[in-house]
Amino acid sequence: MRGSPDDYLRAINRLSQADNCLDGIGIYDSRIDLSLVSQKLFASIVQAIRRKEGLEICYRSMTNPKGQTRTVFPHAIVRAPRRWHMRAWCSQRQEFRDFVLGRILSATPVATTAPGGREQDADWNDLVEMVIVPHPDLTPDQQDMIAEEFFPGSRSLRLRIRKCLQLYVVQDLQLAIDPERDRPPQYQLCLFGAS
Repeated sequence: MRGSPDDYLRAINRLSQADNCLDGIGIYDSRIDLSLVSQKLFASIVQAIRRKEGLEICYRSMTNPKGQTRTVFPHAIVRAPRRWHMRAWCSQRQEFRDFVLGRILSATPVATTAPGGREQDADWNDLVEMVIVPHPDLTPDQQDMIAEEFFPGSRSLRLRIRKCLQLYVVQDLQLAIDPERDRPPQYQLCLFGAS
């Protein structure tokens, strides 16, 4: 039986709470969540999603690091590997975009009905297939080892991912997109068909 590390950590946590027999076995979670989110902001976003209403936010970006006011209409919260995002309609840009929660300085509810929701977000609803393989520049033995580590019993892994979340998967798995540029040992996995 195989499970994800998160499955194992949840099981160990449940057992540890029931019985102290697992104390001191040396299991550590080294993931770092770099974007801490206030409970108040999180609650405001959840409430806006439930009510299908907007938020006026002051949002910092690389273009406007001091912050800019925008009216957004969120329909989903996404936990990416190192930070949280909300997927929302942006009135300023007139399109659905991702907003990093750690860059939101303030959020005020706006009692305006969302001009569109999840159903209208094409990149949210469009599922794309990503085929992940061992990097072709690894030796055959290295490719076998990587395949067994990441997709036991197979030579590849097929994922169906929301189009707007593709970049987060590429970043999290350190996938080589251009195998000529993105080389081992830093890149051990490759997006099949990427060039």
